[in-house]
Amino acid sequence: MYEWRSFLLRLFGAKIGKNVRVRASARISCPWKVTIEDYCWIGQETILYGPGEIKIGSNTVVSAGSYIDTASHHYDSSTFDIFINKVHIDDEVWIATNVFVAPGVTIGKGAVVGARSNVFNDLPPMMVCVGSPARAVRKRTEQAFKQDALEYEIMPDKIQNLASFCLPPNFRGKPGWYVQLWWIVQACLFGLSPKFMYGWRRWLLRTFGARVGRNVLISSTARVTYPWKVSIGDYTWIGDSVVLYSLGEIEIGSNVVVSPQSYICAASHNYASSTFDIFASKVQIEEQAWLAIDVFVAPGVTIGKGAVVEARSSVFHTLPEMMVSVGSPAKPVRQRLTSSPSNLTV
Repeated sequence: MYEWRSFLLRLFGAKIGKNVRVRASARISCPWKVTIEDYCWIGQETILYGPGEIKIGSNTVVSAGSYIDTASHHYDSSTFDIFINKVHIDDEVWIATNVFVAPGVTIGKGAVVGARSNVFNDLPPMMVCVGSPARAVRKRTEQAFKQDALEYEIMPDKIQNLASFCLPPNFRGKPGWYVQLWWIVQACLFGLSPKFMYGWRRWLLRTFGARVGRNVLISSTARVTYPWKVSIGDYTWIGDSVVLYSLGEIEIGSNVVVSPQSYICAASHNYASSTFDIFASKVQIEEQAWLAIDVFVAPGVTIGKGAVVEARSSVFHTLPEMMVSVGSPAKPVRQRLTSSPSNLTV
């Protein structure tokens, strides 16, 4: 129902181009101050926060959980004065999962902002930028464009053409109607169930193809994109507002704790392809691991048996077993078993 949501946004003053895809769980505080041009995608749980102007160019992707901010406060003022500053995201940009963009920022054409980055300053065009604060680390290139570049010393007209994007055959693993049915069930029967009804939620997940072990405790506010691609072992806990973005397989072992607001991502896009090709890559979290609050796990990662990932860490590479890891990117810093107890945030 993308056209319906575009209609509603236009009704309240937003300037919305052709074939814009705004997910139902995205939030736009002042649509009359928002411009979204042709073929843009605005992901689930994304927030476009007014009251300043936000302009998003054509063929741009703002991925899930990102926050675009146009207002802040003068903390050196006793009256905490608010100020407003426009955000401009140029054409053919990819903002990956859970990125923060501060007021006044411009992100140049064709830039890529890596997952969990924080953008406080302008970013140049055609660069891959990561970190907090986000910094340019390398050029965005396209293998298929090399011959063009050699012969003509120019880039093609579009380095990200979302009109040409298509899912690989059977990528979802189920027909479209089945996916929509699960999302309705998840929003209503799963999401509105009382906290204590863990058995009910286990049953719903199993009904839709998930492999769920004994006494798994999964919160009603957790979200599972495709349950038929998920395996959860015995006695595992999945906390509040956890997202299992299971476009690819996610395998979680027994006695694992995935703490609130964590995001497990099993798919991404090839930003070096003009058609923005999607790919899945399995995530495996081995038994007795603990992911503390608000941990991000990237596609293709394995977290070893008994590993601990500290709060708000971002895991982009495989982590060894029985080690405590921290940071963005998360790196092992010490062994889990020590003589003194840990005081990590759950």
